[in-house]
Amino acid sequence: LDADGSECTTAEMLIVDGKVGIGITGPTQPLHVYTTTSDDNGGHIKYENANTGAGAVTNAQLIGKSRYGTLQNMVWEDKGARIGMRSTANGGAGNVYFTAGTDSIRGFIDGANGNFGINTLSPRGKLDVVGPAGTAGWPVSVDNLHDLGGGVYRLAAWYTAGTYRADVYWNGAQILYTTGSDYRLKENLKPAANALSRIMELPVFSFNMKDDPDKNESEGFLAHDLQTVAPYAVSGIKDQVDDSGKPVYQTVDYGKLTPLLTAAVQELKAENDDLRVELEQLKSATADEIGALRSEIHALRETAF
Repeated sequence: LDADGSECTTAEMLIVDGKVGIGITGPTQPLHVYTTTSDDNGGHIKYENANTGAGAVTNAQLIGKSRYGTLQNMVWEDKGARIGMRSTANGGAGNVYFTAGTDSIRGFIDGANGNFGINTLSPRGKLDVVGPAGTAGWPVSVDNLHDLGGGVYRLAAWYTAGTYRADVYWNGAQILYTTGSDYRLKENLKPAANALSRIMELPVFSFNMKDDPDKNESEGFLAHDLQTVAPYAVSGIKDQVDDSGKPVYQTVDYGKLTPLLTAAVQELKAENDDLRVELEQLKSATADEIGALRSEIHALRETAF
């Protein structure tokens, strides 16, 4: 058939045994498109929807259905062009799977919460990456970091409500973990109190981790002990378990103890300075008393002779 539907002898469009061929005389699929031309402005198939209504369904360019649900591939514009694909199952939002190789699932979008998983079908957050087992590779590899100048490169930055909070840098020699500490981010400033006595309340243990086959010895705190002294350095709740009864372990950020340790050193320094002043006063008073005693002894000797 020609484009106008009339019969033709060329392979513009043929229907053979219920199969439609465009540009080919022997279609092998229900729709088989063949071309030898190259066009940088488009592909071999063009879908055009003149519907001006809103919503994903009215803007879908390609809809595929099976007994498992519906797949929509769409391009629509809402203050900028967007390209999207969604899978719906039984009339509700479904999941999207990305496969490669022998149909192995490499990527997954959870339709219920929008979480995206790489090599996992159970993403625990907005992005959950599961690396290869053993020594086959890394879960995440980063190159071409953001160059801040001076040999410093930014790996990641954190913001809350548009306000900068923290960074991870590479300075050419080591990784630097920084957190927002600008005075303009803080309020209710007051000196840290009783830092030394609080530090002295902390038991320090030597231990090894249960899952360490080499039983490497380390030193540190128990999270719940530290939580009573510096709760801001500990996350989680002692003896917490999840809905299935599995432990939800507490964690510690040792870096957050630096200000408390600094304040304790400052208190020790102040105490040491006071003791030095007191010692000098005692030495001076003792010297005066010794001098007076020597004078008395000398006078007694002269009187005796």
